[in-house]
Amino acid sequence: MEFIDKIKIRLHYYYLDKALKINQSTNHYSMDYESTKSIGILFDASQLEYREVVTQFIDRLRRSGKSVKALGYINEKQKQEFFAFHHFSNKELDFALRPKEAEILAFQNENFDILFNLYFGSVYPLQYISALSKATFRVGPSTEQTYCYDLMLQTNKNKDLGRFISQAESLLKKMNQKYEATAV
Repeated sequence: MEFIDKIKIRLHYYYLDKALKINQSTNHYSMDYESTKSIGILFDASQLEYREVVTQFIDRLRRSGKSVKALGYINEKQKQEFFAFHHFSNKELDFALRPKEAEILAFQNENFDILFNLYFGSVYPLQYISALSKATFRVGPSTEQTYCYDLMLQTNKNKDLGRFISQAESLLKKMNQKYEATAV
């Protein structure tokens, strides 16, 4: 890792820590998955296979009647104009790898019922958005950055995004279920 990249990452964590201290008022709690109305999806759009899996997931959620907004990050200098989803690139980040475009900040401040974080590893801009998100419940892969998610799922070594999504949905469906009391 280059010296400049190390400085960027240190600044990123410094500003994120400050922002987290200021934004402690966001109340995160789990919700019944079946009754959720709005879902946000943050994902790493740099890989074609991830874009395809996320697009299928979005379509499935919309068919089930949920309002879905997705935001993809492409680790390139220029934004690609031909994608069918909202996305941003390194050009929309400041020196500390924080989003600076109004569209990205609006996504971060949206009150989603659930925010799915569909990326693996340290994707600093996406971690920043997730950590400061106003979403009620944030789901993502297991990581050392526990401030990014309310529910973390262990991922397998091959980082199969489709499998991660199905595991997350399965677990969310089991949470907050209404059970009837049994007769004694």
